[in-house]
Amino acid sequence: MPKPSIRLAIMEDFIGSHPLLFSAMALAVSAGIELLQAWPEFMPLGHEIGEVARNLGYGIAAACVFNWIIVEIPAKREARRILDSYWWNLNEMALSGAMLLAQYRQMAPKGEYNTQTETGMKDFLKTIPLIPSQTSMQGTTVKSGPELWVLSDPFAHTTLIEYVEGQGAVISPFLHRLDPGVADCAIELMHFRQRMNGLRPVFRPPGSLEQEFLHIWEFVRHSRRLRQALLTHYPEHELRVPTILPLSPDQPVHQIVDADL
Repeated sequence: MPKPSIRLAIMEDFIGSHPLLFSAMALAVSAGIELLQAWPEFMPLGHEIGEVARNLGYGIAAACVFNWIIVEIPAKREARRILDSYWWNLNEMALSGAMLLAQYRQMAPKGEYNTQTETGMKDFLKTIPLIPSQTSMQGTTVKSGPELWVLSDPFAHTTLIEYVEGQGAVISPFLHRLDPGVADCAIELMHFRQRMNGLRPVFRPPGSLEQEFLHIWEFVRHSRRLRQALLTHYPEHELRVPTILPLSPDQPVHQIVDADL
């Protein structure tokens, strides 16, 4: 048997999630008592108890309807306004994983890669060399004896992570107004760097991104979860796939492929 506090929490959650249903139930109880009062009283104080229950039912129904009109409707209108105003920020966060994969595909050998599964993503990252960091230092390589090391960062000196954190900072004051499924996914993506110990660039011997696989896979999964949450809870809004602009004029414009979404 659940503890009383747990049962109370379950009841509060039900009432909070279904106020109109609870109001209809209270109204039905009151209407039933109205009908029963046409019969002779068959227990002591039955009429008096019925009066209290009936009035309580009417009061609960009126309170729920009042809350719906005065609180719920304005809150939903405000949530729609916020969603319209900050949809692009959510759009960018939801597609950040695909943007990262588009950057990798630009450096990968030509071919078909399955980035939707963990195994496929791992095989894909094995084909990509370490990404030199864009940190302005005295060179981006060091030698330790005969071995050459590269200052490597799978997220291009975390610029993409910082971009996602910036988009999240813009919408964070309004997340409580959005659907909890969307808000939770956005928060997970915003706090990705803190969970992964900062994701600072490190010196590594030249090779592939295989060592960084878990960080990359986790980041892409979080962005995909946010995208799916937006499609599920706000199907009336369109998620637009951005064009990735080149870093320099001599580089080609690279598009996000549907297989990475």
